[in-house]
Amino acid sequence: NADALICYRMAAQTGPEGAMRAGQLLLFGKKSTEVGQSVAPDPAEGIRWTFGAATNHNAEACANLATAFELGIGVKTNLVLAYAWRRVAKEFDSAMSIDPLDQLASRLGPQEVQSAQEIAKNY
Repeated sequence: NADALICYRMAAQTGPEGAMRAGQLLLFGKKSTEVGQSVAPDPAEGIRWTFGAATNHNAEACANLATAFELGIGVKTNLVLAYAWRRVAKEFDSAMSIDPLDQLASRLGPQEVQSAQEIAKNY
């Protein structure tokens, strides 16, 4: 896992997949039974990598960014932005489940959903 993080950081220089993987490891951390291979969460750095991948059309990074905004990982909790990024993720990957999007919508008012949809159009 720690070795993978090094590789993902290098891969991130060439495309969003590596940035998404690095961001995911840093946002959520990863425990390992192998000595020295656990990755402690570093939400601030994880957000940077994840945002970079999300703005380069990586659907999984968009979903991870939505989770970060929903749970307040590395950022202030913001359900409107969580909904917006979840919607962008769904647009980039139509196979993604709509359930998380519906669950977020049920926690927002109609104007908040409309605001989130407008934000999503920018990405």
